[in-house]
Amino acid sequence: RALAVGGTGYKGDSSGQLTQNAYSFCCPDGSDGKSYDGDGVTPIQSALAMKDHSPNTDTLVLDDVGHFCWSDVFGGETVAPE
Repeated sequence: RALAVGGTGYKGDSSGQLTQNAYSFCCPDGSDGKSYDGDGVTPIQSALAMKDHSPNTDTLVLDDVGHFCWSDVFGGETVAPE
């Protein structure tokens, strides 16, 4: 069994150049990254792609959770309270 986890809430067209470029790198077909959602570094479809290649993979999407160490919820009480 496996668990693929991804965050959403950072749109490629409104979260800055780092996010747009990261999404563009991770997405197929020469996309500019603007149309994707994710955690600010990894688009959600890339984060959950393991389910397409490994049977028995569950997925968990965390809304409004960022990948950035400087975001408000990274490792914080909102997502992972003690």
